[in-house]
Amino acid sequence: MFLNIYSLGGHIKYSGFSSKIPSFLERKIYHQSLKIYDTGGVMLSLFNENSFIREYNKEGKISNIGYMKNGKIQKEMKKIDEIDTLTEYSEEEIESSSYSSWDDNNSYQQEQLYAIFNNSQNLFPLVFDYNNISVTEEQSDIESTISSYDEYEDEYEGELVNDIPNGRGIFYKGKGSPEYIGHWFDGKRNGKGIYYIDNKKIYYGEWKENNRSGFGISYFHGKKIFEGIWKNNLPYSGKIYDPLSNIVYHGLFSKYSGTFTDIDENRTYIGSFKDGKRDGYGEVQFYNDESLYYRGLWKNDRKNGYGEEIFNDIKYLGYWKDNKYDGYGTFYEISVNDIGNDTYIKEYSGYWKNGKKEGKGIYFNDDGRIWFEGEFKEDGPYYGTQYYENSNIQYKGYFNDYTFEGEGILYYPYSSTICFKGTFKEENPFHGTFYSDEGMEENKTKIIHGNYYTFSKTFYDDGTIKYEGYFKNGIYHGEGILQFGDEKIYKGTFLNGFYWNGENTLQYPDFLSSPIIFKGSLKNEKYFTGIEYIYEVNDCNDILYENGPIFYKKWINGYPVDEEKERNELKQEMKILSYLETKQKKMIKKIGKEDFIRFLQKKYNITQKDNLFKKDVVNLIEKEYYSKKNRKFIEKEEFDLFGNEIKNPVIGSDGETYDESSMIYLFERNENMEFKNIPYIYNDKNIRVPNYPIMSNGKPLESYKKNI
Repeated sequence: MFLNIYSLGGHIKYSGFSSKIPSFLERKIYHQSLKIYDTGGVMLSLFNENSFIREYNKEGKISNIGYMKNGKIQKEMKKIDEIDTLTEYSEEEIESSSYSSWDDNNSYQQEQLYAIFNNSQNLFPLVFDYNNISVTEEQSDIESTISSYDEYEDEYEGELVNDIPNGRGIFYKGKGSPEYIGHWFDGKRNGKGIYYIDNKKIYYGEWKENNRSGFGISYFHGKKIFEGIWKNNLPYSGKIYDPLSNIVYHGLFSKYSGTFTDIDENRTYIGSFKDGKRDGYGEVQFYNDESLYYRGLWKNDRKNGYGEEIFNDIKYLGYWKDNKYDGYGTFYEISVNDIGNDTYIKEYSGYWKNGKKEGKGIYFNDDGRIWFEGEFKEDGPYYGTQYYENSNIQYKGYFNDYTFEGEGILYYPYSSTICFKGTFKEENPFHGTFYSDEGMEENKTKIIHGNYYTFSKTFYDDGTIKYEGYFKNGIYHGEGILQFGDEKIYKGTFLNGFYWNGENTLQYPDFLSSPIIFKGSLKNEKYFTGIEYIYEVNDCNDILYENGPIFYKKWINGYPVDEEKERNELKQEMKILSYLETKQKKMIKKIGKEDFIRFLQKKYNITQKDNLFKKDVVNLIEKEYYSKKNRKFIEKEEFDLFGNEIKNPVIGSDGETYDESSMIYLFERNENMEFKNIPYIYNDKNIRVPNYPIMSNGKPLESYKKNI
């Protein structure tokens, strides 16, 4: 029975269910109102173990909710196979009607089941009226209510704990229609409740974690179809009724064979069952859209055999195996016409295997014409014929991932004349013979150093020319014209699939834009000196040009530059130059022999000194340095301290003359505006500052000026 326990101040402190009123409190009952005053203080022990309890604060709002365990409220749910303590059965009834009570022949104990069935009319204290939602006075202690409803939004009205449905409440599914009236725990249907679809009662009974679990009754068009025990949202054991409310079966659902209506919150199944599973002909209707359905054969609870389905903007008429397309079938996709009406367009008609196109089939375009017919493999064309929009043959041969791949023949759009015959790679001619539109042989592939060079044309489906020119290994390479309709035309030289625009820039030929791939000079069709633009690549290995370059790579003399290594080498060179000016040996203490040899080769073009000791290499550098320094017209007028010829003179902050290229390199900054080639140190105030080089006159080189 339901109890309220009040504090001495008169407000409800606890409420919940108990099998009986403790005898020593019976004298405290007034007018059957179940108001219990505990003069010694409020005691949770008044409730039975495992009772469902609510605790309230002085304002009358719920402060805690859960089950009675070890004298405390525990916020935890019970096992699925236990009877929910929210039911108003006595402990004796619960003990005598266990869900797991079976005889040796697996037949349900009917007397015990009827004891529960007879109480089912009192199963739930909430009352629902289609014109007015109301509850018994037990619901008067709702913490938070909502009085208005958005026509298209879902709403909840009922008890909350931490803004989550806990206790009794009503959930409305758009337009103010109730979807569920009953008990909640942690935001899920738990306990007893009634479930509605379109204002029609579908289920009345017990729930566990949003699933039907325990005793319950399901309805169809207002009539019982199943009454009994549920497990994991499925009928477990009980009575099955026909449309005239006659009992047609009573027992374990797993043993039932015949017609049954299975309803859940998403769809209705009406059809045949065998041993408790869908088997034979059956129909599924989805609630969210009456146009969505499956009608066909089932076996072992799966679609097997011929069936028709409309679901998620697709339509399929054909054979199934274990819920997948298998056998002959036709696949449609929805299309919206100019006036906004939906129509289903046939996309494929042919054979399937394990949900993929496999075997002979025909693929259609949006206008209904045949685009491809032949053999399919792994859900795509494998060998067959592809057609132009004018229905002439475009290509006959092998495919891979809907593109020409392997042996094949490409035809001209407006005749049956062969354009190219041979091998194709990723849609393009690779190795074979090109023919004129009059059928004359004009070009054969040449193989040079293992590379395949050929000439051909390719076409769009509408018959217009896509590309006319030379290929290398199936990629645009050499003189050619690439067209994207009349809006974008690339005419000139192509290198390995990219367009060379004649302005020292290599671009990706795209319909919308022309992202830069490389800017600089080429040699032997390879990057020589310049900047390479690097782009992001997705999981499918596609280059995401539209996002712009993510970083850049410098090339010098045909090799990519390791910029970190380049900066380190520059630091070493500056230390060597500082040593030559100041003769301070600490400048070169940590510089290795290899660095001196590189300096000697770079500055004075002297090589093959690997057999010398480090001190010998240093002596040789000093000799060259002072030899050139004595030639004033070279040192003072033509070369700066960094060894670069002074072509564009600038003045450094140390008063010396330098070539502008030396200063640009020295003071180059990164994207964070920090120097790339000048190291940083922390000063006496622990501030990170540039460590500018000290030059031969003892002054730091911190900047430069162009106006001399």
